[in-house]
Amino acid sequence: MKYTYKEWIAELKKRFGEDITKWAFVCPACGKVSTGLEFKDAGATPDDMYKNCIGRYTGKGAPKSDSKDGCNWAAYGLFGTLNG
Repeated sequence: MKYTYKEWIAELKKRFGEDITKWAFVCPACGKVSTGLEFKDAGATPDDMYKNCIGRYTGKGAPKSDSKDGCNWAAYGLFGTLNG
């Protein structure tokens, strides 16, 4: 299924509620689950959670499987997204 950005956000709100700080995303590189509130508390915006790992804001390094602290993964930049 393909969504526009607006459609995707509308679907997220429908599934998880209006409060983005309560949403949670799984980092595809390390598996850390972080909420929008964690991103806000780390000095980022809650919108950053679906394009970055929380570790980018808390100083963590390269992705490690099953990290409890996160990593430096981002969905943009030099290497792009995981698996294309």
